[in-house]
Amino acid sequence: MNPISKALEQHYSATFSRHGASSEGVDWGSDEARMFLRYEKMLSVGAFAAGNRASLLDVGCGYGGLQQFAIRRNIDLDYTGIDVAGNMIEWAGAHAS
Repeated sequence: MNPISKALEQHYSATFSRHGASSEGVDWGSDEARMFLRYEKMLSVGAFAAGNRASLLDVGCGYGGLQQFAIRRNIDLDYTGIDVAGNMIEWAGAHAS
């Protein structure tokens, strides 16, 4: 792993270990509403209409919060997430819908 990726992995693994599956766990601050606004904005750039399944590659997916948000919004995605923080990926795999 290159030094930048290693530093990111260490940082985000530590924040997730401290704060869990939350906006603080991905180092986005304590305001959960702002996290949901970010998810809204991320999904607004796609053509995610009802009945039209789309695929989405979430690079830096963290614990898969965007996927969970899309599911709650009834957005049907072929979702793939990748991240460098192993503890987040493990959590996402254990809690995938």
